[in-house]
Amino acid sequence: MSDNSENRSPLNVVIYWHMHQPEYRDLRSGEYHQPWTYLHTIKDYVDMVAHLENNDQARAVV
Repeated sequence: MSDNSENRSPLNVVIYWHMHQPEYRDLRSGEYHQPWTYLHTIKDYVDMVAHLENNDQARAVV
């Protein structure tokens, strides 16, 4: 089997990063009732931005 890499088209990849966050707010008082809510809701967004910054060909739609 020969390597015909010069004849290949680039592979476009879509990574669907679903950031579903449950509601931790008390709907009556409007207060968040879990002590770790803030960390839980922002932790993965920082990772996503780091991946985008490391690849100048990457694109994101928010």
